[in-house]
Amino acid sequence: MSQKDIGHDEGNYDKQALGTAHKILAAIEPLIYGKRWLTMTILLLLTAFFAFQATRLKVDAGFDKSIPLEHEYMKVLKQYMAEFGGANTVLVALIEKDSAKDPDIYNEKFLTDLKAATDEIFFLPGIDRSRVSSLFTPDQRFVEVVEGGFKGGNVIPAEYQPTPEMFEVVKGNVGKASIIGRMTTNNQRGAMIFSELLEVDPVSGEKLDYGKVATLLEERLRGRFESPKKYVYKMKGARAPFAAGEVVYEGFVDYGWKLWLQKFDVVKKAEGEEKADVYTVKGSEVTVETADNPQYNPDIEVHIVGFAKVVGDVIDATIGVVVFFMVTLLLTGLLLYLYVGSIKLAMLPLLCAVTAVVWNSACSRPSTSASIHSRSWCRS
Repeated sequence: MSQKDIGHDEGNYDKQALGTAHKILAAIEPLIYGKRWLTMTILLLLTAFFAFQATRLKVDAGFDKSIPLEHEYMKVLKQYMAEFGGANTVLVALIEKDSAKDPDIYNEKFLTDLKAATDEIFFLPGIDRSRVSSLFTPDQRFVEVVEGGFKGGNVIPAEYQPTPEMFEVVKGNVGKASIIGRMTTNNQRGAMIFSELLEVDPVSGEKLDYGKVATLLEERLRGRFESPKKYVYKMKGARAPFAAGEVVYEGFVDYGWKLWLQKFDVVKKAEGEEKADVYTVKGSEVTVETADNPQYNPDIEVHIVGFAKVVGDVIDATIGVVVFFMVTLLLTGLLLYLYVGSIKLAMLPLLCAVTAVVWNSACSRPSTSASIHSRSWCRS
């Protein structure tokens, strides 16, 4: 076949495709533009509906979503997870700063803070309490050979008292238990608390709220020891069962302007009731007062690692992304106005872009581990 014949065939194909496109446009164009107000009304109603769906978006994070559950290794992990534990861990390390006067962790202040942090983690929602481990938990034991055979016990004895003699005993037990480098740092200036999260909250039976866990990790652990101030939240006005000026929450994180986004779960027994209930108090309903934090320790820093902390960081960054999006729209609109000299023409592409974002947010199905979930009709 010659080059001329090939070119002739391609030309015929282009004409045929163009003719098909014209036929399709000829059939659809009257339906869309023939009744413009009807078309515009339908599009506006759909956009309003999708915008409503977009307001119901929420973070639906799950550790199982971040691992390939169909892989044979993961199947074995899930099979024996109840007996040997999983990988959804939260690791908290208390580290003495270089400026600290004490040469190691074996002093009253550090061990007191380590025990307080262990207790706080133990009572966090969703924590598998049988998997919490630190120097103060009974699963950390030592065994040594003595003249009469073997001798063992807890690394920190049950009769522990903050005395110099007991500090030396604890230091010796840590060495005998061979946990240096695992539960303590190699230089003995830090200690770790190991814990594991459950996908389903064992108390409420509901799916674990990773965002809430991340907030509590900051409130009850990092803020408790690193913040010099304690923040006391009081009701602005009376709202049953709370009185005006009543303290409803105490924390160690300064939320600043983000306070109006916060919600506090307060356990209180209403008047005449025998059982205490959990009430949700919005940040807009409270005022904040500051006080000195008695547990503040300027000599230690808290490090937190885990999937729950990652999810919390993602949620915190979401606000910044939204603000950046709004600033971008504002600057783009300003530049378009300066270029075209018309507010209507400048707003038209921005309106189209925002409409596309609304439709996409309501109908798309994210697949990331910390995914956005919405009860939209677009979802199966």
